Amino acid sequence: MRIRTIVIDDEPLVRSSLLRALRHDKDIEVVRECGDGVSALDAINQEQPDLLFLDVHMPGLTGLQVLGELEGAKMPVTIFVTAHKDYAIEAFEANAVDYILKPFGSERVERSVARAKVRLASELDDRYASQLLHALAVVQRQQQYQERIAVPVNGRVLLVDTKDI
Repeated sequence: MRIRTIVIDDEPLVRSSLLRALRHDKDIEVVRECGDGVSALDAINQEQPDLLFLDVHMPGLTGLQVLGELEGAKMPVTIFVTAHKDYAIEAFEANAVDYILKPFGSERVERSVARAKVRLASELDDRYASQLLHALAVVQRQQQYQERIAVPVNGRVLLVDTKDI
């Protein structure tokens, strides 16, 4: 499974550190990187990523504002990366999968990616289950059963209601 990812942080060194930590994971495909909230919103709408690494404080829009603008759209799994520990509650209320405090090491990023993969797998399972249930409902509606079946008995034909079988 390829996980389409966007890295969003106004600090180029942080973006480089994240990219370096992510390049060893064969499942991660970084499709874009952004340095502000406005370009992040555009990139998310264009790329429809599965995963975001998102800074809290950025020029234009904050990370929380970016997520707020995405309501109604397919919400990517989000890992906040920030120097500000004060926004953790808001981040988790926005359904973040993790909250990484700067400075961080590659092991911390790997643990976050592992959490994101679990969330993505769960969402994928839910999506497939929903599609399967929908397909079964369609098939069930399309099937038409006979109300009665003709059954030969002692040289005669008896009509039996299928609901009685």
